[in-house]
Amino acid sequence: MRQLAGKRKLPEYYEKSQEPIDLTIIEEKIQTGNYKTPDQFDNDMIKLFDYYIKYYSRTSEIGISAPRLRKLYLCNKINFINTITEATGKVPTNSFPPSQGSTAGDEDVIRL
Repeated sequence: MRQLAGKRKLPEYYEKSQEPIDLTIIEEKIQTGNYKTPDQFDNDMIKLFDYYIKYYSRTSEIGISAPRLRKLYLCNKINFINTITEATGKVPTNSFPPSQGSTAGDEDVIRL
């Protein structure tokens, strides 16, 4: 998740992903002030996890970790509202933090 492999190494990933993203891209967007709202940052984080789940499937180590990391992010992003507000210069919308008792990020795993 830190940095994407090149198109030659993972051509299938680039075919499945409309806008490939990794943590390096997200970090660069933060540093350059590319995120104008907290929701843009949030959307990229969700996209990151969702792409890794979609590409690697839930049978690989990365595919197993991605939903867990997504859940951790969703459950803890409320703790970083001040940092995100400072980075973007805007206050997050009401939809940014999950509501109390929300099951945001719960894994949709069917166990047999």
